[in-house]
Amino acid sequence: MATTASPPPAVRMSSERGQRERVLPHSEEAERGVLGAMLLDADRVIDLCLAKRMNREFLHVQAHQVLFEQMVSMHQELQQVDILTLSQQLRDRDLLEKIGGPSMLEQLVDATPTVAHVEFYINIVYQKYVMRALVRRATETIDACFDPDNDAETVLGDAEQAFFEITDLQEGGAEEWSALVKQSMSKIEQVFQTKRGLTGLPTGFQDIDQKLLGLKDGEMIILAARPSMGKTSLAMNIVEHVATGCTGQLDSSDQGPRSVGIFSLEMSAEQLVDRMICSRAKVSSHRLASGNMPLNCHQNLMHSADDLMKATIVLDDTPGLSVLELRSRARRMKRRHAVDLIVIDYLQLM
Repeated sequence: MATTASPPPAVRMSSERGQRERVLPHSEEAERGVLGAMLLDADRVIDLCLAKRMNREFLHVQAHQVLFEQMVSMHQELQQVDILTLSQQLRDRDLLEKIGGPSMLEQLVDATPTVAHVEFYINIVYQKYVMRALVRRATETIDACFDPDNDAETVLGDAEQAFFEITDLQEGGAEEWSALVKQSMSKIEQVFQTKRGLTGLPTGFQDIDQKLLGLKDGEMIILAARPSMGKTSLAMNIVEHVATGCTGQLDSSDQGPRSVGIFSLEMSAEQLVDRMICSRAKVSSHRLASGNMPLNCHQNLMHSADDLMKATIVLDDTPGLSVLELRSRARRMKRRHAVDLIVIDYLQLM
């Protein structure tokens, strides 16, 4: 009885896979959801995408890549992003018809049920991008294995490096030790050259500055006390000091005016401004409300208002912000106004 030898299972499986075309992992629906959300709420959604370190390669459809790149570019140039402005930008670059025309942009908005789910859409796009990266690395490794000029150690090392690079797509990551040491030494050298200590922004309160050595970059400092003990007043005094450039007890290398951002989740902008004017003028806000004001108080208030008008203070009194919304707005403040200090009043209301 004649028998026919069958190929090994691995070879047969490879042959079967080669007979059918396979589409790289992607989700057009999720990509459209992200782009539609960007058109509906560009500032928040683009900040979320950038926080995920998204770029055009995260999207699989070429037209989607063009739209994403264009909207991010407009956002970073502080231009308004909506259907009209985006259409004009694409038309000026002869790209509008290539991505499907104005109807394509309208379809993106119509197909986006809500911006509230955009983080879910972003996560789907991100997961599909990682899967495509894995497929590409695996294919390259397979091709290298079949190359007779390669040795196993070289292929294995390249494969390990390729797959380790995919983990860099995750948010965050460890920094190089040598870079951290160099960064610290640059600060130490500055101390020796300027003869000043490692200080941050002075608060204007001598005891606090001696304990904290100023408000340093990257620190989160919480003012905690029982209700109605003056937490907001203290915070606004610090804001006033930093924003107006008053000299303090710290020997800081730069005590000029700085930009300050304020998120007030409880008080309105008008209430906070009234407090700051009265505080700087050393006038009781209760006395101001009663209307019993001598002439010298009026003069002090006028001088106080004049000083505060010169300060760069960005105040957002939107109530009920979520953590993600506040993060997006804080990044926008930093980008547009270069704020050096952000004050939140108060955390429990987020």
